[in-house]
Amino acid sequence: MSRKYDRLGNLETEVSEVTSLLRDDVEKVVGRGERIGDLQDRTEDLSASSQEFRKAAVRVKRKACWQNCRLTCIIILVVATIIAVIVIVVVVEKPWDKSSDDHHKNSTLMIKRP
Repeated sequence: MSRKYDRLGNLETEVSEVTSLLRDDVEKVVGRGERIGDLQDRTEDLSASSQEFRKAAVRVKRKACWQNCRLTCIIILVVATIIAVIVIVVVVEKPWDKSSDDHHKNSTLMIKRP
């Protein structure tokens, strides 16, 4: 009989050890599940943040493009204005035309006579 009790005691000890190991494993699995849940929440937050960043980056890129376009238009306008002024001055004065200078001198001399 004592053999049966010894054997029964050994079996109870083994069952107790296995039960303890299973409880530890279950606790580890639950802990992993919680960490996985935390990681999933962080992943969702990061995804939302990256989408917001992408939208902001597109807005900044568009704004910079418009500023560049405005600056280019202003530069073109200033250069065109300078060229127009130079052309007008050259066309009105006609420095290469001597006869217009002579005519101009004659007309001023006529005005001085009276």
